[in-house]
Amino acid sequence: KQLYYYVIDLLFVFSNDLKGLMEHSNIPKIIDDEAVADYFINSELTSQYLTFFKNVRKLPSAHSLTVSINEIKKKCYWRLEDAPKFNDENIEIYAKKLRILLEEAVHVRMRTIYPTTSHLSGGLDSSSIAVIAARKLRAKNERLTAFNWLHKPIKNSDTNHYEWSNSKTISELENIDFNYISLSSKEIYGYCINESIAYGNTAPFFFAEYPIREAAKNNGSRTIFSGWGGDELASQHANSYYADLFLQGKIKKLFKELKVLVNKRNNKIKGFLGTIYYQILLPQIPKWLYCKMPRSKCFIPFFPFVKNDFLIKIKSIMKNFPIDERLAHKTLKEHSLLLWADGYLQSRIESWSVAGTANRIEYVYPLLDKRIVEFILGVPTECFVDSGMKRYLFRSAVKDLLPKKILLESTKDEINRVEHLYLLLFDASKMFLGNDKIINNKSKYINNEKLKNTLSSMQKLSVKDDVLDEIMVSFQILVMLKELENECQSQEIQ
Repeated sequence: KQLYYYVIDLLFVFSNDLKGLMEHSNIPKIIDDEAVADYFINSELTSQYLTFFKNVRKLPSAHSLTVSINEIKKKCYWRLEDAPKFNDENIEIYAKKLRILLEEAVHVRMRTIYPTTSHLSGGLDSSSIAVIAARKLRAKNERLTAFNWLHKPIKNSDTNHYEWSNSKTISELENIDFNYISLSSKEIYGYCINESIAYGNTAPFFFAEYPIREAAKNNGSRTIFSGWGGDELASQHANSYYADLFLQGKIKKLFKELKVLVNKRNNKIKGFLGTIYYQILLPQIPKWLYCKMPRSKCFIPFFPFVKNDFLIKIKSIMKNFPIDERLAHKTLKEHSLLLWADGYLQSRIESWSVAGTANRIEYVYPLLDKRIVEFILGVPTECFVDSGMKRYLFRSAVKDLLPKKILLESTKDEINRVEHLYLLLFDASKMFLGNDKIINNKSKYINNEKLKNTLSSMQKLSVKDDVLDEIMVSFQILVMLKELENECQSQEIQ
């Protein structure tokens, strides 16, 4: 749970419930412009210390806070950077160790007398967690309930596509009570209107999770297992693998892996040169020069509905992180640390904590177990890719848990889920045109007329995903402003 606090003069107020904290009569509900700018840039509040309220802060993870009359002191008591490094290059040893840690991480999070729920997308992370949990429950004559963010197959759906078939295969093999979700554009609109980002749920766009929480609550479950954290650490795709080998001087190993990679490409020469440029050379470029390089893929979002005056604020903040942290970096460890520092993972975990608490549900993340995190950061680079197979260490650790088809799956684009969601988002965004109180709510942040004109003119089959994202972000800001305006009016009446 997050710790929120407010300090001014001799007043110190703190709570792990932001809404409760803001009920204090001496804390003004003034919007923090820097937090709003962060939200526009990332579509969620990724700052580890900001809230949407000015001077109301949250304590960063792995920090303690000491408050006295004379000073306020924050102290970091644990750092990812300090994880010990291992030297043994035997992949089997590391795979066995990771498996033991994974089993234990799942086990210690199952200490509950209530039914247990898990995500099950059919990918490596959620499937491994679900299988371990299901087997432990089965030993007690209990059954795991699992959900996929995907809708049920509809007419003309390819049910053999891995998005549907993988999770179904796992559930049948492990006797899991498996469920797809049901989600409508009207429900998404309702979530946007009723779930304000003001009080901690700052990553609200995982709309598929709302019906899962509701179903888990109705089932009496108090725990939901999630595979988040795997892509960043334990089962990472190792995008910085080739640059890391290059820096270590392991040229023979590097060219062996490059040969395997290039042989999979149709245009081998173009594939080879592209890999050298993007995966090895660009990561060595200093940040100040990176964005000037050809096709450097800098992180440059656009803000079509932000007023010009506030756009200056956004651009000043963007100077701090111009590079997309998902791209390759010099070393695997550096890449993992940058992803962790980026803040999006913490934002999502904090948001689900807030939303889960309201439903008496706790989200748990075995792949973010401290022991697994420290272990992964100490494992040698060579363990993460082998003969072109990414996520090799994790695959080796769970090779006897999953069917071979899922274990060796190299692609998981989730195109059916994403396309279906964007169609729902399109219809939901159109519904805001009928809500005058929201869409006409004036502020210094959003150009309401441009937003309305875009909504009125856009067509379902031609709207771009990034435009739709910015529309939904703008609405979340407008909903928050309207909610706070109503609360302030209510307090004045009282």
